[in-house]
Amino acid sequence: MPGIDDDLFPAGIQPATATVVKEEPSDTAVASQELETRLQQDETRKQQLGPARQFAGVPMAPIRTIEVFNTNTLLYGRPGSGKTFLTATAQLSKHMAPMMYVSCEAGSSTIRQVSADIMILPDPTVAGSVTWEQFEAIYDELDRQCYNTKDGPEFRTVAVDTGTELQKINMEWVMKQTLAAHPDRDPDVPGLHDWGKSSNRMRTVIRRFRDLPMNFIFVCHEQEDRDNRGLLWKKPDLPGKLTNQAAAFFDQVMYLYTKQVSEGDETSASNIKRVLMTGALEGYVTKDRSGKLPLLMVDPSMDKIFSLITGS
Repeated sequence: MPGIDDDLFPAGIQPATATVVKEEPSDTAVASQELETRLQQDETRKQQLGPARQFAGVPMAPIRTIEVFNTNTLLYGRPGSGKTFLTATAQLSKHMAPMMYVSCEAGSSTIRQVSADIMILPDPTVAGSVTWEQFEAIYDELDRQCYNTKDGPEFRTVAVDTGTELQKINMEWVMKQTLAAHPDRDPDVPGLHDWGKSSNRMRTVIRRFRDLPMNFIFVCHEQEDRDNRGLLWKKPDLPGKLTNQAAAFFDQVMYLYTKQVSEGDETSASNIKRVLMTGALEGYVTKDRSGKLPLLMVDPSMDKIFSLITGS
């Protein structure tokens, strides 16, 4: 493939055409003046759009007047592929900072490597991972700030890491309710009703977070599953139909993996590249509704992804 390093693709994949973008280093800090300028620009754009027209009481507008201010992304991959690190780079973007990192796996060491300014919930010195009650309370407060305060939300980006573990936290919450009503039930064996309730609740909260007027990053682990043709698919690690349903909610579904790019010591960091797949490719649940991202991005950052999507 002219101009493309085929070795960057996952094993066994060599598409006929593709584009690879090499990420440039990001700034290591975000100036407060830049954030203030960005907020002023957002407000100016909204005022330029004027009062919304309505149809049957529902606001409407020509699609040409709709500007992309925020992104919503489902990011998945194997443990150790760099998902948390990539997510944390949102704090280094003048378009996406400040960010809130909701921890579902009690891990903060990786994001500390990116920026000491990231706000993590819950405080690791107080609790490990977030509870389901806390997670819903976080949404309620973000919703209040977005729609019922003069200054808008305190954060520009919210990240949930990982959705895979969040679903398990939700199931624990569901089972507590089930056991309260049926003490004789085995707490380790959810029934069909429990799975259905958990999936419905997860769908609801994912959709609600996605619809907030801010950037949303939902991180998941990876799972493999064969379709009825025997083709092995890599997809976000969520149970049952929730995998495809959750992926449908997002504008971008991206798969992050690592590749050894040259012969030599596999343990050498210079020999390993993180590659982000953003577009549709058979065997991978990926998509880019913006149509502005390359199929592969090498050593990506959230700032580069945001800039390509929005043209900022």
